[in-house]
Amino acid sequence: VLRCEGAGLFELHHMLGAAMAKFGMRALPDFTPHLTLAYGEWPLAEQPIDPISIRIAGFRLVHSRLWKTEYRVIKHWSLTQSKPRLH
Repeated sequence: VLRCEGAGLFELHHMLGAAMAKFGMRALPDFTPHLTLAYGEWPLAEQPIDPISIRIAGFRLVHSRLWKTEYRVIKHWSLTQSKPRLH
């Protein structure tokens, strides 16, 4: 698991949680933004790494069942301007 840091990411989480509350949903207040690289029984020690930059092409709002690997995409937003396709 890569844990994410940065004020902007935590601000986004707070804003999403506030928006979810308006619709009767709740966000976990102690959520740690992360990227899961693999699942398994490998006992790896935590270690710091240099920052990684990635380019994001889209954003998905995903419903994750707590403690399960079941995910449902609620909505997807593209962050790139796509050119019209010619058919």
